[in-house]
Amino acid sequence: MHRRLLSAGAPRHRNQVWGGAVILLMVLGAPFVATGPATAASNGLWSVYPTAIPGQPSRVFVQPKLTPGKVYSDSVTVSNYTAAPLTFNLYASDAFNTPGGGLSLRRRTDPQVDIGKWIKFPAATLTVPAHMQSVVPFTITPPPKATPGDHVGGIVAEQTQGTT
Repeated sequence: MHRRLLSAGAPRHRNQVWGGAVILLMVLGAPFVATGPATAASNGLWSVYPTAIPGQPSRVFVQPKLTPGKVYSDSVTVSNYTAAPLTFNLYASDAFNTPGGGLSLRRRTDPQVDIGKWIKFPAATLTVPAHMQSVVPFTITPPPKATPGDHVGGIVAEQTQGTT
């Protein structure tokens, strides 16, 4: 199974599984400055992005100020632009710095030890009907002894089957 995060100019291959991610920038008790823009993920066939809040501009990332031991609730929207239903694995992932200075997310099968462990969904899979979208709620519960500072991760929608 292949997993791919959307990046500018990323090649798209037929019959590969594509994973889109919404970057989460978490702050626990410390000021935070984003180091660069994150974008919602779309490959033209489907997308995942933070759910719009009525009366506010659309969001390209989620940046809540978290308090240890307190639950934060939000949602992402997964849209299917194809003529067939699509099924996804949904998971949260810790981010890490790559050797080249970029940011990447841990795989679904990798242990999550930080923000990826704190995020919970009502289900691990989602099927979105053709030409529809689904709003997926999630919660983030930092442990009572979570350290102050940045906790960066992402929410990943990983398509489980090809589209052709």
